[in-house]
Order: sequence, then C-alpha cells, then structure tokens
Amino acid sequence: MDTLPPDEIMAAQCRRPHGELASTISASMSKGNAALILQTYQLPELAPDAQVLELGMGNGQHFPVLFERIPHGHLSGFDYSPEMVAEARTVNAQWLAQERLSLHEGRLGNLPLADQSMDAIFSINTLYFWDEPQACLADIYRILRPGGTLNLGIRTRTSMAKISFTRLGFQCYERDEAIALVESQQHFQLIRLDYSPDSHGQFAAMDALSLCFRRLP
Repeated sequence: MDTLPPDEIMAAQCRRPHGELASTISASMSKGNAALILQTYQLPELAPDAQVLELGMGNGQHFPVLFERIPHGHLSGFDYSPEMVAEARTVNAQWLAQERLSLHEGRLGNLPLADQSMDAIFSINTLYFWDEPQACLADIYRILRPGGTLNLGIRTRTSMAKISFTRLGFQCYERDEAIALVESQQHFQLIRLDYSPDSHGQFAAMDALSLCFRRLP
C-alpha cells in the first residue's frame, strides 16, 4: 500500500477487513506479518493427525505451512469478516476439496465447536481486538483438549506505538501483560515463547512475540 487511508479507516480495516479495501488489507497483512505468523506456527509440538483451529485467519495464505506439520490432520479457520472467509476459500480451494480444511464466519466467545475438540489453537494479531478477553479465553478453554495448546502471536505495545492508527481501538500489551492476561484464569500455563526484536512489519520495523500456553485440566 503506497498511500495509507486515514487512521480511522485503517484501524477499522485491521479489526475487520471489509468492503472494497478488504482484499488489499488482507494482502498487506499476509505479507507484512509473515515472519510473525510463521514463527507462531512453529511454536507448539503437533501430532501428524492433530485437529487445529486458527481464529482470525484472514485470507489463510500461510495455511500450507500448517498442513506440512499435520499431514494427516484437519484445520479449521474462523474469521468474523465474511470477505476474509470468502477469500480464504479461494486461496485454499485444494485443501477444501480434500476435506482437510473447513472455513467459517464466526466470532470468538461463542464458537459453534464441540467441547475439547481441538489439539491446538492459533490466533495471530487478534488479541488487540478481544473486547471481552476473559470470555474469549473461556471459549478457548472449552474448545481445547486438556494438554492442548493456545498459540498467540502479537506485536508488543512498544512496537505497535510506531503505527499511529493503533491508538484507535487497539488494546495492546507488553510481553508480561499478555502472559498475565492469559494465565489469569488459571486454566493456561506458558510453556514456551519466541521473540524476534526486529521482525519485518507491513508498516514499520516491528517485533514479533509468539506465546505457547498449555491448557490445564
């Protein structure tokens, strides 16, 4: 994107890509966040037949990396932008045809998924938009199997401050704040983190923080 729209529009589009800008925004985010996405995808141990969920998957451009890690598993993706679900269906048509992927429009907090049905959940650059984080974490806890992992990818507040529009509707966290938030329900325990201080971002040089939490019984 050579010229950015006004901050109010960018903030709203990052939260939920929509309308004529949706495809442009998703392409920019897929490219600019590639290092953070791939870093987070590599964080947990995954069985070849794992059942995996990504929340806020955008256009799903990087799904092939996950499929390499779960050659006999299944991936589900949810996004509350209908434009992103439609684009992800086009980008990942081969996986849908093989019935190894399911894509749905939905919002964390009340997902239509069975209890203890997932081995791993990924969510990258969405934590800033969890308006009710405790309700979101409760839903994740319900869906994850005991011992399963929640894998979050974020930019820290210090890094996000480089981008003016993140002051509008973004709840950003430093590393220890994000960890404390997830562990506050006492249902999750941090087991691994990966941090890159100089990861490439779509709008500025930014850091990349990936956190892996185990679901406790």
